Amino acid sequence: MPSSNYLIIVPVGAGGAGGDGYAMTASPGGVPFGSDGTSNVTTKIENFVTDTCLATIVNRIIDANLGNEMSNEMLSIFGKSEKMNLYFYQRDTNISDSPGNHKVTRFDNGFVNYNVYIDLTKMPNASDQYKAVVIIHEIAHAIIKSNNLNINTSIDAHYLMLEKYIQKMKVFLQDAFSLNDEDALSMIFEGIADIAPIQDQLNIDSPFLEMLKYYKLSNILGDSNNIYQITQNFKYGKKGTTSCKF
Repeated sequence: MPSSNYLIIVPVGAGGAGGDGYAMTASPGGVPFGSDGTSNVTTKIENFVTDTCLATIVNRIIDANLGNEMSNEMLSIFGKSEKMNLYFYQRDTNISDSPGNHKVTRFDNGFVNYNVYIDLTKMPNASDQYKAVVIIHEIAHAIIKSNNLNINTSIDAHYLMLEKYIQKMKVFLQDAFSLNDEDALSMIFEGIADIAPIQDQLNIDSPFLEMLKYYKLSNILGDSNNIYQITQNFKYGKKGTTSCKF
């Protein structure tokens, strides 16, 4: 019997309709609580995505062997906590035009499920790298929410991402996929650009614009380092790999 300081990673069938996933649980024992809120299941981080390629991308990201700072933070929170679970699902009903959503479900017994929902209908032509950014963005939301229970809006969480997680997200993404700094950072910044409303984009004191400048990126149309154009190229499959042809 391994000691309780080890993390066991067990391949599992992912969520009914198929797809391979990973279940992570502290050993021995585990949490007597399942993703449905009722069953006696010990899974902690689990991939319920049904699309084969998308499930592969999720697995690539939650791989315990990546070892970067944000990956380790994810594993330490959701892979070893006795009360917090992280689950990945696929659906076609995400709100607005968002390819990634998340929902936090709290229970009276203190257990919390952090559910990440990925919607391929919102990014039908996207590269694998763009899908990975969506997934990592939602993982960042889960980590921030688990550490800051008073965070109530995505805008607040995006400010925290700008302040603390930009570099961590970049390294996480680059560990899973081969991307240069400009491409990785452009997609990450584009995902939190709602903290820089159009009317404020010329404000030189904007923290968002200051960070863009620091990383040698631009929000000006026509610039070769424009974060929106670079992101669009990945979102519509003009750049990067598709169909898991890594």
